[in-house]
This record gives sequence, structure tokens and C-alpha cells, in this order.
Amino acid sequence: WDDQLIRHAILREMNRGGQVYFVHNRVHDIHEIAEKVRILVPEDNKINQLVINQILTRAGHRITLAEDGEQALAALTESEFDMAVIDVNMPRVSGLDVVKMCRFRSDTPSIPIIMMTADATAETRRVCEEAGADMYVTKPLDARKFLDSVAKLAPVSSPESERIIKESWGGERVNV
Repeated sequence: WDDQLIRHAILREMNRGGQVYFVHNRVHDIHEIAEKVRILVPEDNKINQLVINQILTRAGHRITLAEDGEQALAALTESEFDMAVIDVNMPRVSGLDVVKMCRFRSDTPSIPIIMMTADATAETRRVCEEAGADMYVTKPLDARKFLDSVAKLAPVSSPESERIIKESWGGERVNV
């Protein structure tokens, strides 16, 4: 193996803001080990639905769209999801209320939740965190950063992914 090649791969990931695992002289991007997941996407704006759907389906994820918070809550109780990406401001039931209900109701599963909004203020971030969101992203979405957020919260359960993670305990995990 070549030290320079490994350094180059790690620096490339650092420049992209990603997370890498260094195992047995090989650099693994987090996208190599994160599972493709079932994601509920409550978003009331049709253009945003299209953009988010394109980003996530091209990455191999399975998407269910909801038009508002009421549809999101119904979907969460009727179907299984690995994650939700929820718009903060929606009609009928807000995204914040959906998150609170997900976290405090017994009939909705506890899944990772990413909140998204065009409001990039510290106050909105704080309110999302207090509601129970795991992550917060701002619109317009940066596709790479958005997919990195999804990958960081995605379950890791394939045999190859488990092997990489298990071997990384003996190796070095590099957060960049």
C-alpha cells in the first residue's frame, strides 16, 4: 500500500466533508457501508419533493412522500421506515409537531429524523433539536452533504458493512 495514496483519499474525503473508515490499508467512504434505506419524506412543496426524491432515489434509497404532517403521521403508523426527512414548515401538522409525536407517542417507531428548512438560524436549529430531531439540514440542499447526513444515520447491517465496521475497531476511524 502507498502512504501517499491513502493520504490523498483521506484528504479528498475531508474536502468533501465526509466520513471515512481506514481498515487494513484501505479507505472506505461512509457511503460504501451505509445501507440503502426506506425513507419517509414529508414535504409540501412539489419542487422540493421532486429534488429530494431525485437525490435519494439516485443514491438507491426507497422513498415515500407525504404532502403534510397528517399524512406523515398516518404513514408512520401504517408502514415501516428506517428514517424520516421532514420539512419544518408544513400545513395541517407542522414538521416539528410530527417529530414531537414520533418521539413521544407509543404507536410511532423511534427512527432517525433529519429536519430540513430554509431557515438557517441558530434558533430554528435549537427548536429542531429540542423537538427530537437527530440532524438538521438547510434548503436549498447540497446533495453531497445531504446524502452524507442520510448515510451517517442509516443502519449498517449488510455482512460487508458489518465486516468493515468490525475491522475498523482494529483499525482507525477517521472523522473528517
